[in-house]
Amino acid sequence: MASTATILMCHVSLRFFAPQLEKSLRYGLRPPIGPLDRTEEKMAHMKTSILTVLACVIGFSGCGETERQAKQLETIEKVEKVGEQPTKELEEAQPTASVLPPTTTTHVIHGENIVQTFYGKVVGVTDGDTIKVLVTNGDSNEERRVRLAAIDAPKKRSGQAYAEKSREALAAMVFNRDICVFQIDVDRWGRIIGFVYVLGEDVGDAMVRAGLAWEFDRYSKSETLGLLEQQARASKVGLWADPDPIPPWEFRKKN
Repeated sequence: MASTATILMCHVSLRFFAPQLEKSLRYGLRPPIGPLDRTEEKMAHMKTSILTVLACVIGFSGCGETERQAKQLETIEKVEKVGEQPTKELEEAQPTASVLPPTTTTHVIHGENIVQTFYGKVVGVTDGDTIKVLVTNGDSNEERRVRLAAIDAPKKRSGQAYAEKSREALAAMVFNRDICVFQIDVDRWGRIIGFVYVLGEDVGDAMVRAGLAWEFDRYSKSETLGLLEQQARASKVGLWADPDPIPPWEFRKKN
C-alpha cells in the first residue's frame, strides 16, 4: 500500500510541477528579468520542483526495496513449510553425491520403507540381481551382499537362459563403481535387500528396461517396474526375444 501511494504521489507531483521545474531551470540558467519578488518566486518554484523530483526518486527506490523484501519473505515462508520441496536454487546448494537418485529426502522408495542408506564400491557381481559391496567405516572395510529389491534375474547356477548376459549387463553398469543402497530388509540368507543407484539411475529399473530381469511380483510394490517390463516385452529386447521366457521363480521350482 505504501509503495502504491508513493507512486501515485510521484505521478501527481510530476504532472503538476513539471512545468514549474522547466521554467525554474530556464530562468536559473540566465540572469533574472523583472522585479526581485518575481525572481524569488521563480527560485521558490525551482526548489519545490527539485524537492518533488527527489521525493519521487526516493519513493521509487523504496518501492523497489519493498518488493525485494516481500519476495524474500515469500521465499522464506515457502522453505519453512513442512514437506515442501526446495526451490531449484536451494536444491543446487544442498550437498549431493553423484550416486544419489533425484530425490533423497523421502523415507519411501518404490512403495517400500527405507530402514537405512549406505554407500560403497561394488567389488563383485554374483548374478543379474546380486552384488558384493565394499563399505568403508572409518578405518575398517566391510563387504556386504546386496540383493536388488523388487526384481528377479535368471540364475547361472540353475542353468536358465540369459543368466550370463544378465550378470554381464549388471557388471558393466556397477562393477568397481560407487553406489548408493537404500536398504529395505534383510533376507533369510543374510543378504541386504535394497534399491541400488549408480550415477543417479535406479539399477533395478535399468535391468528390467533392458529385458534382462523380471519384476518380482511377489515382492514388488513398484508402480514403474511393471510398465518397464511391458515395454521391454513389447519391444522383444533381451530375454523377451525368447518365444517362451520363463520367470526365474518358476524356473527354479521346475529345476
